[in-house]
Amino acid sequence: MTAKYYVDYRMNGVPSMFELYLFINPLGQKCLKSEYDLLQVYQSISENVDIHILPFNNVGISEAFFKQLRMHQPDLATRNEVFQKIYLASLAYKAANMQSKKVGREFLIALQEAFSTAFEDFNRERVLDIADTVPLDMDIFLSDLDSDLVKKLYLKDQTTAHEMNVVQTPTLVIYEHQSSSAEYLCDCDINYQTIFETMNDFSERHFYRAQESHEQELKQRLTPNLKLVHNRQVK
Repeated sequence: MTAKYYVDYRMNGVPSMFELYLFINPLGQKCLKSEYDLLQVYQSISENVDIHILPFNNVGISEAFFKQLRMHQPDLATRNEVFQKIYLASLAYKAANMQSKKVGREFLIALQEAFSTAFEDFNRERVLDIADTVPLDMDIFLSDLDSDLVKKLYLKDQTTAHEMNVVQTPTLVIYEHQSSSAEYLCDCDINYQTIFETMNDFSERHFYRAQESHEQELKQRLTPNLKLVHNRQVK
């Protein structure tokens, strides 16, 4: 039996605390790839890491999505249709997430796998079909899907994205609590290797900052505190 090793990040002997925020289009192929890599990273780290996968959409993201769908200069009706599909997918993901984050992620990936290359087939009935294949309580899911609470949670995700200055999907924000610092990865830069490299950089930078701070403190403590006790002027 092969042993499984986990990455363990520590700063000054204290476990690092990371929060990873991935902002996604719930129907986007690029976002699906970034989710796979993020979950692989999550499963490789021992502890003290929390991940948040948040749906996000705005005019700029929709425009980029039109290009992915090879829609050139779509009319207003088509734009509204695309936006409403992304909105429905976002609400469905938030509703599934109410039953557990793990189930919510499973539902989101199933949704993206089904429609990332067949966007035109997306509708409410197909969403319910997919939800029925995931271990969801369908009565609760249907109730949550149409609830004001889920809509408010979706709007909260939009606010979080704006507060973090997110402008595109996928975007990954890596926040480390001890150093109170964050790094951003976007689009194809979000992969297993670059996520780990970024987290390693956090640890290295914090180690050297802590080392410099310790050396400065030690220097100040050991340096004699000289005071001018008498100033005699010679005439």
